[in-house]
Amino acid sequence: MGAQLAGRLWLNPAFNTQALMIGGYQWTGSNSGSVASINAVYNTSGVMHGLDIAITNDASGNGSTALRVKGAPVFFDASNTSEEPRATGLTVTVQPSANFSPGSDPGDAKRMFSLIAAGVAGTPRAAILCMRNPQTSKFIDLVLDPNYSSGSDSKFFWQWNDGAIPFMLWGNGAGIGGNVATLTSHCSIAAGTSAKSQLNLASSTAPTSPVNGDIWFDGSDLKLRAGGTTYTVTKT
Repeated sequence: MGAQLAGRLWLNPAFNTQALMIGGYQWTGSNSGSVASINAVYNTSGVMHGLDIAITNDASGNGSTALRVKGAPVFFDASNTSEEPRATGLTVTVQPSANFSPGSDPGDAKRMFSLIAAGVAGTPRAAILCMRNPQTSKFIDLVLDPNYSSGSDSKFFWQWNDGAIPFMLWGNGAGIGGNVATLTSHCSIAAGTSAKSQLNLASSTAPTSPVNGDIWFDGSDLKLRAGGTTYTVTKT
């Protein structure tokens, strides 16, 4: 294959294409139809490692554009520090301009990642992040829905592939166990069913120093702390 010198443009007889050697990587270019690709091969102790980067129109013909990186972890380093990849898939490092103060808008200078769903003709659209196991039909979506209550509130929730919603946030409240439709408290629990109760407390040890408002189940009785006194909820 000839000498591999960093920064030298050379002809690779094995691929019959031009290649550029940078930092020990052999970069080759190709074009096939609507697909433009860059292939990198790294030689370590005689072992060739492949990396495939392609900018391509979707095969379905809908004209969408995609960036594909195949054969190696992806590492976006926007911090210019000595950090290294910390995942087999995607690692992103940034160096925010300042610390974040809870309860305040961090601003773009402090955000690490933004997922933006552009609206259509003035109508907002939900931003959805999916986690999926391709070996099963199971997946879960993380959804920010701006259309709840005609846009006056936005719901942020987890939704399983069957439509079940185990947890949601909106305003300064939380909903548990379903699509809780009204916000009447900081925490609202969906109605129970014949298979599930609304709330179950595991048997626990009484706190050493309970404070007013504490509730716990000691395995036999339900306890409540109020006015500096621990009460047992009467069973009827």
